[in-house]
Amino acid sequence: MKHPITNRIYTDSGPVLERDLAQRAGLGWIGKNTCLIHPQHGSYFFLAEILLDIDLEPDLPFEADHCGTCTRCMLPAHAVYPSRSHAGRQALHILPDHRTQGGYPL
Repeated sequence: MKHPITNRIYTDSGPVLERDLAQRAGLGWIGKNTCLIHPQHGSYFFLAEILLDIDLEPDLPFEADHCGTCTRCMLPAHAVYPSRSHAGRQALHILPDHRTQGGYPL
């Protein structure tokens, strides 16, 4: 290297779409719960990024979606619209003060 390498490091601290970049880097697929799911480790990990100003050979993206008809990560079931999770409805599930007699508000 003829010059110092410029870098930026992020872990939920900058405007970086970690989940999508991780999928494009081949780490897993985006599940119905909107989390990145690794084939062996599930979704129990943290994502961090190191952005560099050097050219690197890209990895192949993770193309497969292994969710199929599985809905284990989609609790409560009413929090999904139509095929992915809806954060507002999930919050309403844990905040009983916001429930209405006719169901959950949209």
